[in-house]
Amino acid sequence: MKEVAAFLQHCKPFYLATMDGDKPQVRPFGALCEFEDKLYLSRRTKKPCIVR
Repeated sequence: MKEVAAFLQHCKPFYLATMDGDKPQVRPFGALCEFEDKLYLSRRTKKPCIVR
């Protein structure tokens, strides 16, 4: 996980693509945190972004 976190931090901003029904959504992210071998992403907007 540390290797993934280091790669993403180097590539700022990075983007996460998800689906909203049958429509793709791509959201920019600029901050992340690694905690207990999990990545947590942060963004500035208040629009919903659900990742499952």
